[in-house]
Amino acid sequence: GCQHELWQGLGKELFYTIDEEHPEMALTLHQGNDVELEEWLAEGMVDIVLTLAPISKRNQTIYILPEEEIALYSDRAETPIKEDPSYIYVDYGEDYRRFHAEAYFDAGVGRVNFASATCALEYLIERGGSAYLPRHITKPYVSSGCLHKLADAPEFLRSRYLVGNDLVTENWPWFQSLIANLQQKGHPQ
Repeated sequence: GCQHELWQGLGKELFYTIDEEHPEMALTLHQGNDVELEEWLAEGMVDIVLTLAPISKRNQTIYILPEEEIALYSDRAETPIKEDPSYIYVDYGEDYRRFHAEAYFDAGVGRVNFASATCALEYLIERGGSAYLPRHITKPYVSSGCLHKLADAPEFLRSRYLVGNDLVTENWPWFQSLIANLQQKGHPQ
């Protein structure tokens, strides 16, 4: 299972790695929110989940993965970091809200708000503005010149976790090395 926001990047990389390196495995992807992923893991509908907010139950292990970098991007190279009237606020959860409020205590509030980075990115590309986005989803737009990373803006980190059903993963001899590789290299930002 994979949280919607984590499929692009780490989720896809994890799925493709298992598909390529373990052709004996049957793969099914279910995308959902934290509550759905937790239920599916407990019910045995999925064996592992990639999530932003792990809850471990009996016979489950939480693996901490490298944090994801979130930076400020704009469709304009010269964009004010504070007081941008076309700023798009993306809600990445409680920790992010706190860090964002500390960094921008003296700035106005974004008029347009999203709870999804992918939706915010689509809106930003189509309508213009600036938004905090995970670095990996902005790469093609930065490369093509559609987006610009605002270098002087504060950056934030978002935690990511993989939760496994121990009763299943203990039968996968390759699983611990997969986790170690994910923890070592993380995901290219």
